Amino acid sequence: MNAHINLDLGLSAALACPGSELASLHNDFNKINEILASLVNDVKSELTQIWPLLGPLDRMAGITDDVMINFSMRKARDYAWRTAEKLAPIAADLQEPEIAKIDQWVGNFGQVVYKPPLRTARLMLFLIRLGERKSVPEMIDILM
Repeated sequence: MNAHINLDLGLSAALACPGSELASLHNDFNKINEILASLVNDVKSELTQIWPLLGPLDRMAGITDDVMINFSMRKARDYAWRTAEKLAPIAADLQEPEIAKIDQWVGNFGQVVYKPPLRTARLMLFLIRLGERKSVPEMIDILM
């Protein structure tokens, strides 16, 4: 999701609505935040099928985790919009250097997510991986 939201989404928006056309996309772009927020509980239900411990943890967290998820998603999509704003004014055939910079940042960010620098975060991810009860194909089926 990191690469999709932080790179592909902004690039797609800039290519779909280049230059001054980008502004016409902004309201629809923001409405999708509302749609995604409305899907959080469904996604958590599916993830609970993959990782059963999520259910009790979600109940203990109350609405705090929903607020954090929606905040994080909104921040990532805001970054995507800023990416679109950087790329839209540049002719498509000249965008490659800027895309390469963004791609490098997204890759570095992805490495931090994949291998967090803090031992506690790594331990938490390890425990999550241990608790997963399905094979990769089964997880994909659940999430589809």
